[in-house]
Amino acid sequence: MMNIEDEVDNNSIQNFQIIPIMPEAMGVFHIAKEKHLEFKIKIEQILNTADDKYRGHHQSKRESIGNDRFQNVLLDFPELTELHSILKNTALNFIKESGYLCDEVIITDAWINKYPFESTLPNHRHANSYISGNYFIDYDNSINSPLVFVNDRHITSHAPSIKLEADPSKPTPYNKQEYTIVCDESMVLLWKSHLLHGVKTPEKGEGRITLSFNVMPKVVGTGKQFSFAVSENNRV
Repeated sequence: MMNIEDEVDNNSIQNFQIIPIMPEAMGVFHIAKEKHLEFKIKIEQILNTADDKYRGHHQSKRESIGNDRFQNVLLDFPELTELHSILKNTALNFIKESGYLCDEVIITDAWINKYPFESTLPNHRHANSYISGNYFIDYDNSINSPLVFVNDRHITSHAPSIKLEADPSKPTPYNKQEYTIVCDESMVLLWKSHLLHGVKTPEKGEGRITLSFNVMPKVVGTGKQFSFAVSENNRV
């Protein structure tokens, strides 16, 4: 809470404050060390042995496994069944702890990313998804680039569109344009899928590996009128 009462005439006003409203939620947790090491070995094996149909190469130099709408590494590779369950249950808990009603979720997409030297990831959002996440599998924050979230209120026009320059000498939660998340290996991040994010600093090391995934409530509904359901068995 920011109190700037001292900067104005105290005889004219009382209790002037700036308070945050409608903040965004981000879930942060670690997978237990023993389990993480098991999953790391399995995911590295998938990277080395997966069929060519799962492999993708991107302009940002990033390599991926399962980054196709008809694929999902958590379903297509049985050795990741336990990881699937952990991520699914934690995503459901994140939604509930954020204050929303949800009985079950489905991980609709999941893919492995490998970032070679000097690779980046352009800013983007995850479409057709409610919650997105990133699991840091092989990651050293002393050489691997951080994940950066962008405050799109600075770049998206609203009507009427009035814009002032931010004061660099007075950083606040309201004028900050980017939020850098310093992560470490075994960490998982969860966030609302509309948040703009990317990796803009070129990688200084080789072999950064992450697993990205998208989550939808199995039943999406508001009240008794409007709803739809999602099934992981129907990938179209």
